[in-house]
Amino acid sequence: MGASATSFSTNVKRLCIVRIPMWRVPHTMPCSVSPHKIIIRKRKLRKFSLNSRSETNRMEIDERKEDVVEVFTEYLVNNGLKKSQERYVVLEAAGKMNGLFTAAELHTYLVNNMNFHLSPATVYSSIKLLLQCGILVGHFLSSKSVMFEYAYGKTSFKYAICSKCGRISPIHDRTLDRAVSVVKTPRLHFNFYKTYIYGICASCARKEKSKLRKIQNKNKK
Repeated sequence: MGASATSFSTNVKRLCIVRIPMWRVPHTMPCSVSPHKIIIRKRKLRKFSLNSRSETNRMEIDERKEDVVEVFTEYLVNNGLKKSQERYVVLEAAGKMNGLFTAAELHTYLVNNMNFHLSPATVYSSIKLLLQCGILVGHFLSSKSVMFEYAYGKTSFKYAICSKCGRISPIHDRTLDRAVSVVKTPRLHFNFYKTYIYGICASCARKEKSKLRKIQNKNKK
């Protein structure tokens, strides 16, 4: 093999051992590395484009879909439950829902977007199974109805909730995740955690401030 410095960028996939004479060792090489025997990991250079990245993303999504179907199938088999088409269709629809959703919204999505007509009772019974095997997680954010979220592959669920209008916003700050990661839970295997922060949203705060200002102006007259 050639001993020139250009061998460092050679388009080779495998790990190889190169012997380089002292006088040809690059000046930028760390002192701790032996100049006579250098292990170089050479990776094939790839040209990344938007198409290749999107293709990679699609492959990763497909793999996750296969994994979640496997988890659901295993749960059904282990519990002696029927592997019906309806249950797998509900699973597919749940994976396509963005963020929080109700059982009624999932039923509407099945009918309007997937042209699959199921009774609300069948949808809800399938949701219960998805909750039990950890593919979905439930949120009791209001007294009106339970909301659900696709949970497979997630470890945290964080939301800010307005006490006035009920608006729900996801929290993307990672500070809580870092704090929870160091919390010790003896005799408990950590799966996920939920955090709800209640307060007044900016829109409701402006309305309250405007209402208060009007009352103050009225009292001055």
